[in-house]
This record gives sequence, C-alpha cells and structure tokens, in this order.
Amino acid sequence: MDELVELLKKQQKRFNKKEKDAFIKFLISQLISSGYDYEIIESNFFGTKHVATKSDNNPSVIFLAHYDTATTLPIWVEWLLRVFGHTRNLLTLSSIVLIFHLISLTNNALIINLFYAIAAGSILISMIMIVNKNTMNDNTSGVLVLLLLLNRIAKQEDLKKKVKFVFTDNEEKFLAGSFQLKRKWNQRGFNYGNRIISVDSVGSGDNIIISYNFISKLSNELKTLFSRIGYKVKNINMFFMPFSDAYSFWRTGAVNINMMYQSILPGGYYIKNIHSKRDKVINKENISMLVDALEEYVKTVC
Repeated sequence: MDELVELLKKQQKRFNKKEKDAFIKFLISQLISSGYDYEIIESNFFGTKHVATKSDNNPSVIFLAHYDTATTLPIWVEWLLRVFGHTRNLLTLSSIVLIFHLISLTNNALIINLFYAIAAGSILISMIMIVNKNTMNDNTSGVLVLLLLLNRIAKQEDLKKKVKFVFTDNEEKFLAGSFQLKRKWNQRGFNYGNRIISVDSVGSGDNIIISYNFISKLSNELKTLFSRIGYKVKNINMFFMPFSDAYSFWRTGAVNINMMYQSILPGGYYIKNIHSKRDKVINKENISMLVDALEEYVKTVC
C-alpha cells in the first residue's frame, strides 16, 4: 500500500483535462499490471471519461470511485459542517437558512442581506478560482481502496469477471459524470444490477457511514457485515439529497460508503477537511479495513 500511496500523492490535482488524462494513463497502467482488460466510457458532456474494468454483462457487484477533484470552500463552511454534519442535520440547516433569509427579506434587514451576499460571494470565489491541490481524502482515498481491492480480486479468476470497477469522472460537477455513465449503460443494455457501491472520502473518520436514497437492501447487507467485524457503522437515508455517485443509481438501492466524524450537534456526521487545502491525510488503517471487508463481501455475493 505504501508505494501506491506515494504514487497517488504526486497526482492529487486532477481538475483539468491535462491532469485527468495523465491520471487516466496511470489508472490504465495499474489495471494492466493487475491483469485486467479495460474500457474508457466517454461522454461529450463536460468531456467526461470513466475508466472501467471489463466484466460480465451482469456483474454481481460494481464499485465506483470518482477520480476528479474539486475547488475549495471557505473555512466557515467547514465549521458549519462540523456543527451540523454533512448528513441529516444539513437538511435542517438548509431549512433554517432559507427561513431566516426569507424573514430578512420581508423585514428589509440590510445587514442580514449583506451578510448573505458576502457569504455567497466567498463560496462563489472559492469554487471558481481556487483549485484544490490537496485531495488525499476526497477522493484519492476512494481510488486507493478500489486499486487495492481490484488487485486482490484479480488473483481470484472465479471472481474477476463478476466484479466491475469504475473510476468515475465529474462527480464534483453535480454528479454529471455518473448520470452520463448510467445513460451510456442503459443505451448499450448493460445490466448494472442492484449492488452498486460508491467509495468516497474514506481516508479520515472513525464512523463508517453507509448512505442511500429512500430504500436499499444493499445498505443493510453491508451494515451487517461491518457490524459483525466490529466496526462502528451507521446507515443513513438521505432521501432526495444527492451525496455522491450512488445517487445516480438510487433506484437500484445503490449506496455510498464514507468515513466520517460525529458532528457537534448529535445525529449528524461530517467529512473532515473536505474541499480544503488541509485535505492531506489518509488513515491507512481505514483503507486496510475497508479493503478486507469489501473483499469478504464480494466473496459472499459472487
């Protein structure tokens, strides 16, 4: 693992076409060295390029991890997320902010409106102008998990074609990449089934968070596995709220796996240093634990 982590550290910024193409070459070299056939699934929409292993047309499990990286967010956004969390409490926070804003408009509260303008402006400037160069957790960690896992699966010929690994593009552009991936698969009649697992931001945190939208048998299977092994795990229904690439496949019961910390207000969980220049940490124990558990899951369902 150490050698692979060092290689990934040198390629953390994968924002523009040149950087992404260079990283795609790296991914392809890793797949070839592990003995996989691969395909590039392209879309003109945002110049999307997914890198995928070839599998049966009806794989037992599909693993996703986005390799594209993002711009930054102001530090005050991270503070809010630490208080409320990325998960359910974020919905509550959004409702409070909206109500507060509507009240401020009706009362013509100039100072409050000015505050909102400054807050929105700081987010916009960060998102447009400041490209993040440190992305070890989001989502170099997810890429690392898939590379380690596929290398293990490659040594088991009976499993190799039953599992598909996809390194997705443009997750950070409002999930545009995975929506296009679903469209491409539907066009070609590819049966992606009901076991799609997105691995995102798992390099830091002490709680395994399995998120899904509305209903997911898969989330219960994974929770049972992680709980039996002895890890802290929680299933969270995000309902209509997109969280990562699994949202594009929510009707299949797809899930996202994240590692998070508990928020200051109980009931929420947050990803530390996301979209931040401080995103420099990968906890190798987290990675090893997830690879071991996901390999066991593959052997169970294949």
